[in-house]
Amino acid sequence: MYGRKNCKGFAELLSERARSHPAQPALIFLETKGNQQQALELTYASLHERAGALAAELTRRGLKGQRVLLLFPSGLEYASAFLACIYAGVTAVPVYPPRNNWHAERVAIIARDAGATATLTMPELIEETEVRLHAMGLTDPGIIRFANLDCKGDDWVPRPLELDSLAYLQYTSGSTGDPKGVMVRHGDLLYNCAQYAEAVGLQKESTLVSWLPVFHDMGLIQGIALPLRSEE
Repeated sequence: MYGRKNCKGFAELLSERARSHPAQPALIFLETKGNQQQALELTYASLHERAGALAAELTRRGLKGQRVLLLFPSGLEYASAFLACIYAGVTAVPVYPPRNNWHAERVAIIARDAGATATLTMPELIEETEVRLHAMGLTDPGIIRFANLDCKGDDWVPRPLELDSLAYLQYTSGSTGDPKGVMVRHGDLLYNCAQYAEAVGLQKESTLVSWLPVFHDMGLIQGIALPLRSEE
């Protein structure tokens, strides 16, 4: 099914869901601070708008076809940034914010191996990220701050993508050696979602809960891609 060139890609499916079910919750992230827990939510319409706005910025910077590091903690920002890369035809490289020298070394290895030309992260993480990556020899990580962008993204229309084209690079954690990367195509992303949904019997009305970090392969599929996959 997902080998056909006329099959809709993930970006097209998500933008259609934003039009047909704009107010429906797309993703909910449970955040705990101290003894308090709050549910942060994005509807399909708001997620599409945020992803579209950032996609427009990535396009403006000439990053289409380039590899871009995603350095975020797990949360809605990660989802928005990952989807923006898909919208803009940018190859996302899901990683994690470097909070110590061991992590920073792994991120630097990944950045060099992937040939990353830019980095997306949150404003409050920029200073620490730059210091740690500079210490690892990355003198120009090309950091783009993820914040509320001035441009509107609700009118963004994703261009059809070949399903055998590269969607993102998934790297191992590097806990037992240097991180190793795998090339994931757009068709692979759809196929992984379809296989998982069939295996566990997911339906349109199902609610999926995941505790896995979204920069890991299973966390990315289970926590971001699978809940957003539209049923045809």
